[in-house]
Amino acid sequence: GPPGAGKTTLVGSYIESRQQPCIWYQLDRGDADIATFFYYLREAAISFGAEGGSGLPLLGPEYLDDIATFSRGFFRQLFELASDGLLLVFDNYHEVPPQSQLVEVFRDGLGEAPAGCKAMVLSRDEPPAALARLRASAALVELGWPELQLTREESDAIAIKRSPELDEDALATLYRRTAGWPAGLVLLLEHGPVDLAAIHGHESMLPQVLFDYLAGEIFEKLPTDAQEFLLWAAVLKRLSQEMAMAFDGTGQGEATLRRLAHGGYFVSERQLPSGMVYEFHPMLREFLLRRVRDQVPPKRSNRWREQAADLLLQVGQVEEAIELLIDLDAWGRAATLIAEHASTLIAQGRSETMTAWFDAFPARSFTGNPWLLYWNGACQLHAMPRESRRLFERSHALFTGEGSSDTTGQILSCAGIIDSVLRDMDDLSLLDPWIDELAGLLQEREGTLAPELEARAACSVFSATMVRWPDVAELRQWLDRAYTLSQESGNPELRLAIEPQVAISIMWTGHFQRARGVLDGLHELASRGSVAPLGAVALGHAEAMYRMLVNDRDGALEEVHQALAVASASGVQQYTGELRAIAAAACLAAGDLGAASTWLDELQDELHRLRRFDLCLYYYVAGWHAQLQGDPVTAYQQQKQALRLSTEVGIPFYEVICRLAMAPIIAPHDEHKCGAHLRKVHALTRNINSHLLAFMALLPWADIALAHGRRQSGLNSLRYAFSLGREHGYYHVLGWQPEMMSRLCQTALEEGIEEEYAQALVRRRGLRPAIPPYHLESWPWPLRIRTLGTFVIETEQASAVGEGKKQNRPTNLLKTLIALGGHEVRAEQVAEAMWPHVEGDYAYRSLNTTLHRLRKLLGDDGMVLLRDGRLSLDPDRCWLDTWALGQVVSELDLVLSRPSSVVGDDATGPLVEQLFTLYRGGFLAGDDGSPQYLACREQWRARFIRCVTRLAAHHDTREQADEAVRCLERAIEVEPASEVLYRDLMISQQRDGRPVEAAATYERCCAALFAAGLSGPTAETRAVVEQVP
Repeated sequence: GPPGAGKTTLVGSYIESRQQPCIWYQLDRGDADIATFFYYLREAAISFGAEGGSGLPLLGPEYLDDIATFSRGFFRQLFELASDGLLLVFDNYHEVPPQSQLVEVFRDGLGEAPAGCKAMVLSRDEPPAALARLRASAALVELGWPELQLTREESDAIAIKRSPELDEDALATLYRRTAGWPAGLVLLLEHGPVDLAAIHGHESMLPQVLFDYLAGEIFEKLPTDAQEFLLWAAVLKRLSQEMAMAFDGTGQGEATLRRLAHGGYFVSERQLPSGMVYEFHPMLREFLLRRVRDQVPPKRSNRWREQAADLLLQVGQVEEAIELLIDLDAWGRAATLIAEHASTLIAQGRSETMTAWFDAFPARSFTGNPWLLYWNGACQLHAMPRESRRLFERSHALFTGEGSSDTTGQILSCAGIIDSVLRDMDDLSLLDPWIDELAGLLQEREGTLAPELEARAACSVFSATMVRWPDVAELRQWLDRAYTLSQESGNPELRLAIEPQVAISIMWTGHFQRARGVLDGLHELASRGSVAPLGAVALGHAEAMYRMLVNDRDGALEEVHQALAVASASGVQQYTGELRAIAAAACLAAGDLGAASTWLDELQDELHRLRRFDLCLYYYVAGWHAQLQGDPVTAYQQQKQALRLSTEVGIPFYEVICRLAMAPIIAPHDEHKCGAHLRKVHALTRNINSHLLAFMALLPWADIALAHGRRQSGLNSLRYAFSLGREHGYYHVLGWQPEMMSRLCQTALEEGIEEEYAQALVRRRGLRPAIPPYHLESWPWPLRIRTLGTFVIETEQASAVGEGKKQNRPTNLLKTLIALGGHEVRAEQVAEAMWPHVEGDYAYRSLNTTLHRLRKLLGDDGMVLLRDGRLSLDPDRCWLDTWALGQVVSELDLVLSRPSSVVGDDATGPLVEQLFTLYRGGFLAGDDGSPQYLACREQWRARFIRCVTRLAAHHDTREQADEAVRCLERAIEVEPASEVLYRDLMISQQRDGRPVEAAATYERCCAALFAAGLSGPTAETRAVVEQVP
């Protein structure tokens, strides 16, 4: 409604009649800075006396990325302060510039009002368009001029109460002339009889113009001292009793205000905890200020402003004093006040207010005032870090100029430059000259600075050194110094700003136990009391990174979810990009590509607002994801982007991990380029004291060297990497590649390199080579089953699983499954073999029951799989001697298929040993003659004998008869009834010139055959012995 429409009076009477708890907030142009709005609204809540008002958050720079979330959270807390319902009144909304974010704050915040709580906004203007949603949902109801305009009855009632002598004609004329405008009615009644027709064009005049005319008429009737007091008082937005008394020391001014307030003449009084406060109605203040401009000499009005500024300072209203001084062009005094109170205002989030002050200063004010430049830079740090850096650099130049000895200013400006570059995370090479500069200043002033200043500055040096020069010895010194100063400060906010960074730095050196200690200390600190959202998110970020690096996927995701929940509830968005990247990395490490893809999609939605460093993280994790999906083209493109960004941003550590990710991708196609990446990695990490980085770098180097035939180099790298892994307990690295790690663990076990550590890696990470290494008994198989010669079941929990009566059925099922191949065997085939004389349905039910018992016996439900009606032993976790033997026989067949002249003993020797180690006798030799057992037994016997005879023939061809004899003798020990083996042995003995032994072999053959119940040697065997001399 228009000015003077009675809005304030109406709401005041509403509150009085309902006795509802109310916070009345007077808006002005200063509330265009929403941090100022939230600060004073918080102060109003505290003055309101509600328990918990001091717990309302201040709008610090950490919340500026998500004002909507902060607004909702703030108002939600505010409405909870009054259990029986709260009314918020926001008066003079029209004073706030329309471009201010305050309208969005109201839109998001007032929508949180629960049942029983209300908000009233008083304004001369229509509700802004941004509130259309609230209007459409009927959450916002507008009372405009038609509702506020006095009816004839209301106008008559007010007039008669003030002037009972008025007759009907006078009342009608009064209503016609004022048209229901309350302010005009009050002024006319105060003025007395007046010829309104004398006011030219009054019918179309604006209310303020009419108000000024009538108020002028009344003003002129006041005593001169009262007039002067009101003109002086109008300089101030509000006056306390103390300030009113200070005008002349007589109390007359305060009496004037009290009289006007009690008479309802556009002055209100409010009782606050600090005392009585008077405020002019905006229309009256505007009228008085125009009088000051038009009638009071500038010199005198300026003296009034100076006096008002002094009074404001005396009562602690610094901001109003600064604004008055700026209006007076008192730049020096205003600058001094700003410097004195800047740190407090910035802590309250009032940077926008301060920036408006700085914008009002003439350029010459900054020329010789380094503190003005410094605080201007501090205000820009969050929103415009690059501009902030330039301002800090200018202030530092003045602090270090000729004749300046302000070391504190030098330290603060240096730290400000570093913090602004770190905030921007765009070109960290800008840090290089300032790291040494600030380090030198701190060394000079060690022990003489304020503890918090020294701690924050030391943290700036440490943080900058960590990202730019991780290879310098001083990094550890600065880390220790920052950590010690933080601990000694006893300031929880400071500790949560510094120590999460300390923990992360320690993690990247690979000392996870020490990092765990730092994080545990922070959790203990957080458990003692409430933690600000920024501190909680920073701690969650560090904890999530730790969990991810130690391969605790569930723990990492829990920390990420909690930190994102705090960020979502508070509006602290500083770490959200990194948190989502950590979550995706944790999922990739655990092999959960689907979940990782979801996190990457969320991160991709934010790409438009991410810093270059955050983009680097996104592309790195996306490339890792593509590589695990088997998409090397996309992986290369993504990692190329990540490498470019890491190099441009200037973080050597991330350049290292990006190059390590690139090398394996391009190794199969371009060994030279791959080598260039690895050599660059070596150059970057050579002096970095990080066992973790060394471990990460050695793994792909070893794998690539082994793949390209540089075996000794590969084995040396593998040996060093695994010794580091064992010593420091590394079971995960960024960019984890299961296939590569499976290959390396297999090589390590084959070569006897750090066997226990390699086995632990396999167990912890569930590594599964593309081709199961059945030949490798040192591989940590969860289940081992021997069927050749004897039947033994071994699990990691038990050295042997017995075959007691209770286990007959389950073990028979296992034997039958193995006899039928052990993989993808039709369930019906197994059931028929186990229960040949039972109907199909009953047999199948029996199979399910027995399968359950077998899984229980093995201690692992996933070891025997039933999928699509087919039974299988898990080939990745179960070692079966028949599978291992089949692998060895196939490899020997492949070797022996090549010409004997190119096959050396080193190619066959290890395989021959494996062959005889595995084949210890017939398949389930101690069991009865079940058809499936017999068929399988004969199959493996035939394959074994065939392989041995080929080996013997190979040795004979190479004129190695003694080797052939030794091989055949070993075979006869496990297959004493194999006539073929005896026959080939006799041939080899004859070729070696040992006829007597050949004849003896024939006699052994006959005895063995007769013992086995066979008729005797065949004609072919007899023909061989007949050739013996």
